[in-house]
Amino acid sequence: MIYLGDHDPSGEDMLRSLRERLARLGSHPTIERVAILREDIERYNLAPDFAKKWDTRAKAFIEAHGDEAVELDALPPAVLRQRLTEAVEARMDLGALAAVQRAEKADLRRLDRALAAVPK
Repeated sequence: MIYLGDHDPSGEDMLRSLRERLARLGSHPTIERVAILREDIERYNLAPDFAKKWDTRAKAFIEAHGDEAVELDALPPAVLRQRLTEAVEARMDLGALAAVQRAEKADLRRLDRALAAVPK
């Protein structure tokens, strides 16, 4: 699984929560966080907000990361799109995808020829 989330107490805890909830269903997927990463905050100079102190996970988050939080939508859309595309493509068989795309194009050409041959 690919996870994109806020850099805040809830977003940081989501990986643990997902793993636990999925495990109760008998599923144990690999979950990789691809955004927001700590280095994203520094690299893109993302605007911080304060961590929600009333969140039950705030204490552990603040001890680990400080009290600044960053929303996922602070990441530039192009960066987010690239990050997601790279994460998906890294898990795909791109050769198989290309073969399916070639077959689809061949099917469309055959269909176009067949339709062109139908009397009007």
